[in-house]
Amino acid sequence: MVLVALVALAACGGTPAKTTSAPAGPSSSAGPRALTCETVVDTGQHLTGTWTAQKLIAQLGALEIVAGSNLNKGTITSSQDGMLTGAYLGLGTNRGSGKLESDAQDYAAAAQNYDPAGPVETVYADALKKDIAALEQDCPGSIPEAAKLAGV
Repeated sequence: MVLVALVALAACGGTPAKTTSAPAGPSSSAGPRALTCETVVDTGQHLTGTWTAQKLIAQLGALEIVAGSNLNKGTITSSQDGMLTGAYLGLGTNRGSGKLESDAQDYAAAAQNYDPAGPVETVYADALKKDIAALEQDCPGSIPEAAKLAGV
């Protein structure tokens, strides 16, 4: 399963970049930017390559398909953990008021609470899965993309 997740990550065009920085606020002083499925949410700051919200959500969906049970056990790979972190840094910086922004903030909070290196509390893994599913519903084009990345 690890190989499938890594292949899915490579197929998506990037690899997690090591980062320890916290999510920053919006970079524009003009106010919060609206988050759409087509919004570029990371251009290499946290993940290698350029990632739209939909592409990132598809990758999270593929990770959940491939390693969902491992989330509950805390046995995800460092690459998978890097993807979770990169996703919350990419998606969690949007401060608009729409449903996608709200779901992205919920995901970011759940990802920050999830710690596979420590004692994994199922409630955090379940919250991650719930929030990934909500993001997929917000960007429905990510669902078939996630299945393709996961090889199903």
